[in-house]
Amino acid sequence: MKLPSLPTDNLYKFIALFGLFLVITTIYSYSTILNDLDEKWAKGAAILNAQSKLLIAQLEIHDKPTEQQKGKISDLKKRKEKLEQTGMEVDDYFTAYRKAKRWQNSLLFLMGVGFLMIIVGFYLWYVKLQKYQDIMLINQAKSRNESKSEAKK
Repeated sequence: MKLPSLPTDNLYKFIALFGLFLVITTIYSYSTILNDLDEKWAKGAAILNAQSKLLIAQLEIHDKPTEQQKGKISDLKKRKEKLEQTGMEVDDYFTAYRKAKRWQNSLLFLMGVGFLMIIVGFYLWYVKLQKYQDIMLINQAKSRNESKSEAKK
């Protein structure tokens, strides 16, 4: 399978198409980071919610525990240890959130650069090259039409 090559016949066209590639890549990366961030944020929030409910339950039965509640306390202590282990993961989620925010700003900057490259590249391509090629093509077509009409006479 032969991949199409980038247009190297014109610098302006190359700049514009590279800007388009940059925009598409940053949009894909941005959406991937946001989806990953949403998943991590939801997971971290669920763990924090579970931890807070567990602490509330411990406080409610900690004052005057009955025999039945003593068993529940030991069960809650086991669950608390497990949540403390996952609590470390929550810190990882928030660290990932901060990193994603930094990447988000960088990607938005790159997207802006890409749009600028698209606009400038296509504008310069049209103004400095394509406009004159169109005029030459129109003149060639007129001269062919004139030569055909003279040939018919």
